[in-house]
Amino acid sequence: MQRVFSRVVTCGLLASCWLCASQQRALADTPNQLFVERAYHDLLGRVPDETGLSGYANALDQNTLTTAQVAGSITSSPEFHGIETRQQYEALLHRDPDSLSLNGWVNALGAGETVEQLQSNLAGSPEYYTNRAGGTDSGFVTTVYSDLLGRSTSPTERAFALAELSGGESRSNFAAGILSATEYDQRLVNGYYPRFLHRPADPTGLSVFTNQLQSGARDEQVMSELVGTTEYYNLRLLAGDTNFDQSVNFTDLLALAQNYGQKGAHWFDGDFNNDGLVNFSDLLLLAQNYGRSASIATVSETSLVTVPEPFAAPALLGIAAFSVRRKRSDSSARRDCTSPRPADTTTNPPELSWRTAISGG
Repeated sequence: MQRVFSRVVTCGLLASCWLCASQQRALADTPNQLFVERAYHDLLGRVPDETGLSGYANALDQNTLTTAQVAGSITSSPEFHGIETRQQYEALLHRDPDSLSLNGWVNALGAGETVEQLQSNLAGSPEYYTNRAGGTDSGFVTTVYSDLLGRSTSPTERAFALAELSGGESRSNFAAGILSATEYDQRLVNGYYPRFLHRPADPTGLSVFTNQLQSGARDEQVMSELVGTTEYYNLRLLAGDTNFDQSVNFTDLLALAQNYGQKGAHWFDGDFNNDGLVNFSDLLLLAQNYGRSASIATVSETSLVTVPEPFAAPALLGIAAFSVRRKRSDSSARRDCTSPRPADTTTNPPELSWRTAISGG
């Protein structure tokens, strides 16, 4: 193990010296590129492909798109609607959607239907009633309140719900009623703020966005507005945080190790000082913040203020390189994730077929 560390550290230092001496410097990430990278991560859960990164960043540079419009373009994409569909199937039916249902809902969401319509359809399905609610109205009321509002019912609510269902109200319509309530929209907004701005919703923001949803705004519109805010654009980046999760840990170290020595690099590759290279300077920044979260970090995200413990950076790189060596097939595949994902190719199936497909498991 000591020999592995020694070789890695020596190679790392030599590579760092060579790269620093190189006169061919790649362009650093601009603030607009960093915004696009973070928006892709927060909305699509992946790094941007080069076409998307350059296209959106150039549009922002030329003022042909605003940050909210970039976010809106992402949230209106088939890829994002596919993510929404998978999330709701997992949340409500505890399974992945079959391909017919997935493509049907991706098309429907793209044509103007809402996530709430998807949710009410799933919650009203025989599959949900049988597998999640135990096949009883009482079980349905308990489960749907827990799934959609994250709480149990009051005695008054339960009595009212059971009376409605026994009186002929469909389970889909009952779920739709919950989804149209102010409480549900407040829960959405209270979830969006930590997700995108990494803080609780302030009273004004909660009120404004809840009122928008109550007035008919789509969920995607509110998400796009939050991602398009100046606050989101100016969010502090913690050096070492390659995946924008507000903490620096072993996942980030592996990402840097996989891209060590790379030119033309981006923040998510490990280029934390925006010089277009992943080298020892970036490793020092990561080592300085290793184990920290954005809420407690005090060092500048892009400046090397102090030197870590003498062997901290080499040891971290050694550990990461050792792990990468054991997972070489995974690390070689990482760069492939920057290529564009294929869009969902669908034709609009007959409405009845894919809407009723959920009952078939």
